Amino acid sequence: MMIKLKLIVFSLLLFCALTGLTRVKAQNTDVKLRLSAKVEKEISKKLSGSLEYEHRLDQNLSTFDKAFLEPSVSYDLNKSMKVGAVYRIILDQNKVREQGMEQRVAAYVRYSLEYDDFEFQVKTALQYGFDDLTNSSFSYDQKLISRTSLEVQYNWFGSKFTPFASAELFYHINDPKGGIINQTRMKAGTAYKISKSSKVQVYYLFENEFNVAYPVDAHILGASYSFKF
Repeated sequence: MMIKLKLIVFSLLLFCALTGLTRVKAQNTDVKLRLSAKVEKEISKKLSGSLEYEHRLDQNLSTFDKAFLEPSVSYDLNKSMKVGAVYRIILDQNKVREQGMEQRVAAYVRYSLEYDDFEFQVKTALQYGFDDLTNSSFSYDQKLISRTSLEVQYNWFGSKFTPFASAELFYHINDPKGGIINQTRMKAGTAYKISKSSKVQVYYLFENEFNVAYPVDAHILGASYSFKF
């Protein structure tokens, strides 16, 4: 167990260092907002389904950016391993305020490890379809993206708060010029347990884009509500 913990902590530190090294200066800086709500239903002991809606603002919180509806299913292979599939339909608005509908699908594997008051999660996902980085004009090229993230949560004993921090790396597999890393995300926040079935979450997300047209460094504020029944 101690060896696994050391490997995950080392991986998290290394991942954070690598994401810092891959950063290049973006052409623009933006402040964005994300608000979401999610309901989740336990279908069986191991199988769950959920539905999430998220609304996004950009241009320093002044303009509608995107809204999406996302149904998903997940299955617990064992206590530590979970697999899932996600479908997302998006109403997107580009820089000249044209709106269009996009969609994408994704599948993921997540491994969790609990140690003392900490929980470590390693997640890898493969998504196909619309890419959030398409922000200058609508593109109908279907993109295959690999996303890898590491997250640590602190289960604050006797408290309803659960602070967390994570790092995520995006790899564009089918880019015409060959596979490229085009985005990193660093996130920190806390969840607050309202009841046994519901919780709210607030967070700050730093998003760095590169190797794309019109890259943006985005400072994102977010809040979400989830209910499980």
